[in-house]
Formats: sequence, C-alpha cells, structure tokens
Amino acid sequence: MANKTAGALGFCDDCGKLTYLSRKAAKLVGHRLRPRRNAYECPYYDGFFHVGELPLPIRQGHVSRDEFYGRGEAA
Repeated sequence: MANKTAGALGFCDDCGKLTYLSRKAAKLVGHRLRPRRNAYECPYYDGFFHVGELPLPIRQGHVSRDEFYGRGEAA
C-alpha cells in the first residue's frame, strides 16, 4: 500500500488533513492511494495542498466543480 505521509509536512491545524507543499506532491500521493483522489489548495493557508475525493454530484457529472463550490460567474 502507498505511504500517504510521504512528502507531507504534517497535519493542517484547521483542516486536520495531511498537508503538502505542492499540488504535484499531493496529486502523486492521491493517485497512488485511489484513482479518484484529487489535490486541492487548502482553504485556510495559501500554498499548501491536501488530497481528497470529489463529491458524488461532481463525479457523476451533474454539476461542475465551480458550480458545486459556488465559484461560477453570477448571472
């Protein structure tokens, strides 16, 4: 099994998730754990990244990431 702590700085104080210095490092670990894992920027600290799975509505194609997270342009 892949080592999910390889390349991690430690745990985020606010999110509680493992923290990586780059999206690339997070993505490498995420894809080794499970193909559907994605790297995303920490919502609390700029320049830090976490690994997680996309919510089901996004994976099923019902909404885009921007729509789900409310980042779409206002009509």
